[in-house]
Amino acid sequence: MASFYTPDANSVKDEQPWITFKAIDFLSKNLNNASVIFEYGGGGSTLFFVKRASRVETVEHNPEWFTILSDVMNKKAINNWKGNLISGEKGDLFSPVDKSNPGHYSSGDKASFGFNYKKYVTHIDRFLTEPLIGFS
Repeated sequence: MASFYTPDANSVKDEQPWITFKAIDFLSKNLNNASVIFEYGGGGSTLFFVKRASRVETVEHNPEWFTILSDVMNKKAINNWKGNLISGEKGDLFSPVDKSNPGHYSSGDKASFGFNYKKYVTHIDRFLTEPLIGFS
């Protein structure tokens, strides 16, 4: 059976987003140096975007993954990226929590039990009134 999987492959090393090939083709053709990207969760997509857009801002909730991504960006001297580590905060905002309700800002992930992600999710809201900041 044929497979695209190789043991040493990962999205950061491959600098590819985890999306369909058609979506990658579309973005490759349509992003340009005037494009500005905001993404939730960084990785291969971040490296893909910084090559094609003028600015990329990422919000990441996982401290270990944020460190890995930041180290890669620093080693590659990428200066059109801004990373934001916004971890979940202790405490549910609603009781009982309904993880299917986006307004509860919760996650079904076992590691996220007892945390809310309101600051993470609403970080993008500030761009309604101010431009992407922190780029030189």
